[in-house]
Amino acid sequence: MEKIFKRYYYKLYDNKTRPVINVCLIEKDDIWCRGIAICHPTDYKTLKNREGRHIALNRALSAWIMKENSYPAVLHLAQGRDTSMRIFDLLFQEKFKSGFNVTLMDYELLQINKQDAKRITKLKRRANVSI
Repeated sequence: MEKIFKRYYYKLYDNKTRPVINVCLIEKDDIWCRGIAICHPTDYKTLKNREGRHIALNRALSAWIMKENSYPAVLHLAQGRDTSMRIFDLLFQEKFKSGFNVTLMDYELLQINKQDAKRITKLKRRANVSI
């Protein structure tokens, strides 16, 4: 069965190499949606990678379903997330954690190309085709 959306994930780290932001990009019919999960410092040691990915995926899907940006990133509600919010403010033009029909950044395009190359390599290995 073919997946409905193409999905891509990446993480952004602080200067102590702790993951502070999980991002999920989904694409269908040349429309890109972005979901962002911002990690609270108290969660660095306890939060599992898949939980951040799950939150980010749900936000990206929410953007697709609602056909709009949602979940505004409000600075005063992000107490204790100084590093995360600075990274968020620097990188993302849309100040939403759930974005519909977003313009991809160069870094995101690079991540997509890397992940697509890995997928092609895996498919060729499964098909026993020499690379």
